[in-house]
Amino acid sequence: MTRFRILPQESTIDLTGRSSVHPLHGKAGSVSGSIEVELGPDGMPDLDQPYSAEISLPATAISWGGAMYDRETQRRLDVRTYPSIKASVEHASPVEGNGDVAVRVNLTLRGQTRPIEGQARLHVESGRLVAEGERVIDIRDFGMEPPRLLMLKVDPLVTVRARIVAVAEA
Repeated sequence: MTRFRILPQESTIDLTGRSSVHPLHGKAGSVSGSIEVELGPDGMPDLDQPYSAEISLPATAISWGGAMYDRETQRRLDVRTYPSIKASVEHASPVEGNGDVAVRVNLTLRGQTRPIEGQARLHVESGRLVAEGERVIDIRDFGMEPPRLLMLKVDPLVTVRARIVAVAEA
């Protein structure tokens, strides 16, 4: 089995939300973790063999580009009590016909773990394993209520787009 180390400087998580005033765009950096998978003869992950993927990011790494939004996000995430956001792949299988992978991920946010299902694209790019996916998350599923400040109301649905880049360890 090959172990891949996630490259924080090349991995990105983009966040999109809405408020009653304007759209919200955020980023999360400092993604870390590893992926262990057997590679097939074509150099692609063989999902019929055992595999695992563990991804983590500091809750303080989420930024919406404004101090007020960032402070409120950290307060609602309770970053002192729950300093990390974690995801682990529970199941992955190829989707017929389009090259995507159906995934079931256990996402732990604010101390609560919930299964998230969706599709991702796995490919090898310049010797690196790349996983890309997008999913809408309802923050209320993790015990968080969306902020309301005077006339500003934030929608509880957040679109999360992840591009995870990993390199094989020697």
